[in-house]
Amino acid sequence: MKRKTTHLKGIVFNAILLIILLFTYSCSENVEEVYIQEEFGEVPEEIKAKLEKAGFDTSEGLRTFRDGYIVETDIFLTEEKIDALILSEGDGPTSEHYRTNNLVEGCRTIQVFMDPDFGDFMQDAFDEALGRYNALGLRLTFARTLNENNSDIAFDAFFERSRLLGFSDGFPVGGDPAENIALNTFHYNDAAARPDAATTIAHEIGHAIGFRHTDFMNRVFSCGANETVVNEGAGNDGANHINGTPVGPEAGSWMLACSNNTNRPFTNNDRIALNDTYGGLTITGNTLVCTGNNTFTLNDVPAGSVVTWQATPGNLLVQSTGNGVTAVLSANSSSVSSSGTLTYTVTLNGETCNISTNIWIGRPASPSSLFGPSLVSYGALVNYRGGIAQGATSYKWYLPYPYNPNASVVVDPSRWGIISGGNSRYMTAIAGPNNGLVQVMGVNACGTGGAKIMNVTVTTSGGGGGIMP
Repeated sequence: MKRKTTHLKGIVFNAILLIILLFTYSCSENVEEVYIQEEFGEVPEEIKAKLEKAGFDTSEGLRTFRDGYIVETDIFLTEEKIDALILSEGDGPTSEHYRTNNLVEGCRTIQVFMDPDFGDFMQDAFDEALGRYNALGLRLTFARTLNENNSDIAFDAFFERSRLLGFSDGFPVGGDPAENIALNTFHYNDAAARPDAATTIAHEIGHAIGFRHTDFMNRVFSCGANETVVNEGAGNDGANHINGTPVGPEAGSWMLACSNNTNRPFTNNDRIALNDTYGGLTITGNTLVCTGNNTFTLNDVPAGSVVTWQATPGNLLVQSTGNGVTAVLSANSSSVSSSGTLTYTVTLNGETCNISTNIWIGRPASPSSLFGPSLVSYGALVNYRGGIAQGATSYKWYLPYPYNPNASVVVDPSRWGIISGGNSRYMTAIAGPNNGLVQVMGVNACGTGGAKIMNVTVTTSGGGGGIMP
């Protein structure tokens, strides 16, 4: 779902107008030294009751802001959004790492807009924050869009001389992320170049996709001893702890309640929490496809999704397209040899994403190369090295006649023999009396592939070492 017209659009203009007025009165005064404080109105008791029903703490960090309310210091909610959280499944947010019950649905690309009034430093921080999420291979991909009206999440600017760094427009509603995020240009601008810029951007995106503060149970952990709220509360459903993560606060987490102005990339537990919540779809199955049926399964598919699949190259397979999470592939001949791809397409609520796995169809390809001496001394030890054979799980060698590949290793000058490495790409042989072909082939469960061949001549002055008596 693309965003509606945001209530934040006038903020940038007002901030610019304010800066112009400040410079008009005193060009020599640093704008950031001018104290700017809004008059905060009283939050109605009715709103407090609704917030508490939705699972928020209202004893600290609650204030009016624009046409809504800041709650827990960095979450912005209109009354409409509060009502939607109450009515949504799970009666609003519970805790996270810790997370809310309201998450973004489906496998989709989230289009994110960054106000162009932010300079190069903040734009780079924005790209870094998106990259941190995308590097995890989640079922949510974050992409920059230059069209705010076409965005799912939009970062806008506001100016206020206060401790407020920024805020998210609540949590997901109806399977979509919160639409608006705002950053305070009093703190975040190119001149300040704050080290925590990318972390704060990633933090607010975290709220927008359904995460709450890692130290919700003890805000003193990141906010300091003067913090009056020790525990934000877990909401009506209690704390939904994410498996594999600590139950207490974690130093360095991207979702700590307060920033210490340091760069905090995802910790290992952050990555566990994100993968547990939005882990990427996975394909299981043997990637080697022979003439027998080989079954693949797409796992962790969101409920309500429509799934199709396609395998290439289709001309080498008995069936190359189908519907559903199960794909059954079979090579159409025992002689085929080719790389391929199996791609699932998942569609949910009009959003589509693809996940692919590489497969190998049939016998291995011929090795890419063969290195070693082509002139060898009779009775010498000689080394050969085969190149990689795509699709191979092991290798097989043949030597000039007389050679018995099934014979045990015997030092016998009357014939060629393999001393070591007969199942790998690296082989040491004893040169026999006859000229002939050294061959290496790849092997897998489907069969033996084509050979890479070298003509070898036996002389009294050839290569090799360790000549046998």
